Amino acid sequence: MEVFGLIIIIYVIFLIIVFVRDYQIGKNNKVKTFDEKIDIINYAYYNKIKLKINYVSFQGEKTERMILPLTPVYIENNCTYVKAFCYLRNAERQFRISRITNVELLNDEIDITIL
Repeated sequence: MEVFGLIIIIYVIFLIIVFVRDYQIGKNNKVKTFDEKIDIINYAYYNKIKLKINYVSFQGEKTERMILPLTPVYIENNCTYVKAFCYLRNAERQFRISRITNVELLNDEIDITIL
Protein backbone atom coordinates (compact mmCIF):
# COMPACT_ATOMS: atom_id res chain seq x y z
CA MET A 1 0.00 0.00 0.00
CA GLU A 2 2.87 2.39 0.78
CA VAL A 3 4.37 1.87 -2.69
CA PHE A 4 1.05 2.74 -4.33
CA GLY A 5 0.83 5.97 -2.30
CA LEU A 6 4.38 6.90 -3.29
CA ILE A 7 3.56 6.29 -6.95
CA ILE A 8 0.51 8.57 -6.67
CA ILE A 9 2.61 11.32 -5.07
CA ILE A 10 5.27 11.06 -7.77
CA TYR A 11 2.58 11.18 -10.47
CA VAL A 12 0.99 14.30 -8.96
CA ILE A 13 4.39 16.01 -8.77
CA PHE A 14 5.00 15.07 -12.41
CA LEU A 15 1.64 16.61 -13.44
CA ILE A 16 2.46 19.84 -11.59
CA ILE A 17 5.88 20.05 -13.26
CA VAL A 18 4.35 19.48 -16.69
CA PHE A 19 1.67 22.11 -16.03
CA VAL A 20 4.21 24.71 -14.90
CA ARG A 21 6.44 23.96 -17.86
CA ASP A 22 3.60 24.12 -20.36
CA TYR A 23 2.00 27.30 -19.02
CA GLN A 24 5.11 29.01 -17.63
CA ILE A 25 3.59 30.73 -14.64
CA GLY A 26 3.98 34.49 -14.83
CA LYS A 27 4.95 34.60 -18.52
CA ASN A 28 2.89 36.29 -21.23
CA ASN A 29 1.64 33.21 -23.06
CA LYS A 30 -1.46 33.61 -25.19
CA VAL A 31 -4.04 30.95 -24.46
CA LYS A 32 -5.88 29.91 -27.57
CA THR A 33 -8.26 27.09 -26.78
CA PHE A 34 -11.38 26.97 -24.67
CA ASP A 35 -10.11 23.85 -22.87
CA GLU A 36 -6.81 25.54 -21.97
CA LYS A 37 -8.69 28.44 -20.42
CA ILE A 38 -10.80 26.06 -18.35
CA ASP A 39 -7.73 24.09 -17.23
CA ILE A 40 -5.87 27.22 -16.14
CA ILE A 41 -8.88 28.73 -14.34
CA ASN A 42 -9.59 25.49 -12.48
CA TYR A 43 -5.91 25.12 -11.59
CA ALA A 44 -5.92 28.68 -10.22
CA TYR A 45 -9.09 27.98 -8.21
CA TYR A 46 -7.76 24.80 -6.58
CA ASN A 47 -4.37 26.38 -5.85
CA LYS A 48 -5.65 29.86 -4.85
CA ILE A 49 -3.66 31.65 -7.56
CA LYS A 50 -4.58 35.03 -9.04
CA LEU A 51 -5.18 35.35 -12.76
CA LYS A 52 -4.77 38.19 -15.22
CA ILE A 53 -7.46 38.03 -17.88
CA ASN A 54 -8.46 40.02 -20.92
CA TYR A 55 -12.23 40.18 -20.97
CA VAL A 56 -14.77 41.42 -23.50
CA SER A 57 -18.11 42.43 -21.98
CA PHE A 58 -21.51 41.83 -23.58
CA GLN A 59 -21.37 45.45 -24.83
CA GLY A 60 -17.95 44.84 -26.42
CA GLU A 61 -15.89 46.72 -23.80
CA LYS A 62 -12.39 45.24 -23.52
CA THR A 63 -10.71 45.24 -20.09
CA GLU A 64 -7.71 43.68 -18.43
CA ARG A 65 -8.56 42.34 -14.99
CA MET A 66 -6.89 40.64 -12.08
CA ILE A 67 -9.19 37.99 -10.63
CA LEU A 68 -9.14 35.26 -8.02
CA PRO A 69 -11.46 32.35 -8.92
CA LEU A 70 -13.95 31.61 -6.12
CA THR A 71 -15.48 28.56 -7.86
CA PRO A 72 -14.30 26.04 -10.40
CA VAL A 73 -15.63 26.56 -13.92
CA TYR A 74 -19.32 25.63 -14.13
CA ILE A 75 -22.14 25.48 -16.67
CA GLU A 76 -25.31 27.54 -16.29
CA ASN A 77 -27.96 27.97 -19.01
CA ASN A 78 -25.71 26.24 -21.58
CA CYS A 79 -22.85 28.74 -20.97
CA THR A 80 -19.60 28.19 -19.09
CA TYR A 81 -18.71 30.59 -16.25
CA VAL A 82 -16.43 31.18 -13.30
CA LYS A 83 -17.25 33.25 -10.23
CA ALA A 84 -14.25 35.27 -9.15
CA PHE A 85 -13.21 38.19 -7.04
CA CYS A 86 -12.41 41.04 -9.46
CA TYR A 87 -9.73 43.42 -8.23
CA LEU A 88 -10.72 46.06 -10.81
CA ARG A 89 -14.29 46.27 -9.48
CA ASN A 90 -13.34 45.20 -5.93
CA ALA A 91 -16.27 42.77 -5.91
CA GLU A 92 -17.35 39.26 -6.79
CA ARG A 93 -18.21 38.88 -10.48
CA GLN A 94 -19.30 36.13 -12.84
CA PHE A 95 -17.19 35.79 -16.00
CA ARG A 96 -18.28 33.94 -19.12
CA ILE A 97 -15.37 31.80 -20.31
CA SER A 98 -16.06 32.44 -24.00
CA ARG A 99 -15.53 36.19 -23.37
CA ILE A 100 -12.09 35.68 -21.84
CA THR A 101 -9.63 36.27 -24.67
CA ASN A 102 -6.45 35.62 -22.66
CA VAL A 103 -5.65 34.23 -19.23
CA GLU A 104 -2.35 34.13 -17.32
CA LEU A 105 -1.42 32.70 -13.96
CA LEU A 106 0.19 35.21 -11.62
CA ASN A 107 2.70 34.65 -8.84
CA ASP A 108 1.10 37.25 -6.55
CA GLU A 109 0.13 36.35 -3.04
CA ILE A 110 -3.60 36.36 -2.45
CA ASP A 111 -5.54 38.38 0.07
CA ILE A 112 -7.26 35.72 2.17
CA THR A 113 -9.72 38.25 3.58
CA ILE A 114 -11.75 38.10 0.35
CA LEU A 115 -12.26 34.32 0.51
